[in-house]
Amino acid sequence: MRAWTVPVSAVLWLGLSGAAFGHSPSGLELAFDWNTHILSVHVDHRVKDAGKHYVDEITVEVNGKKIVEQTFRSQVDETHQDAVFKIIDVQPGDAVKVTAGCNISGKKSQTLTLSAQPPPNDAAKTSETDE
Repeated sequence: MRAWTVPVSAVLWLGLSGAAFGHSPSGLELAFDWNTHILSVHVDHRVKDAGKHYVDEITVEVNGKKIVEQTFRSQVDETHQDAVFKIIDVQPGDAVKVTAGCNISGKKSQTLTLSAQPPPNDAAKTSETDE
């Protein structure tokens, strides 16, 4: 074995191991209030140290167009991240897609289809995807 293969192997292992310990958020809860036009986002992401492993980004798209990108340097606590956004240019039937990303590895998305008539509980159908 050549002398350089051990240090190079160690560097590669350490570099790749960080991604192995990261994980995407486990769930998203979305709610839209028609009265205030506030989109509330709750991201489930359980970690040991919210300062080192956290949800670092939340993006919001309406009908496929990115309208908000919020970045974070830590997470609310070891269980989740929360965010609220004022979304004024939406109509009934619009698809609001939220994607939350982990600073180490993985993303989770959910789409909220705004109901045709704003009901008391506001929102309609949602669907989740992992990326």
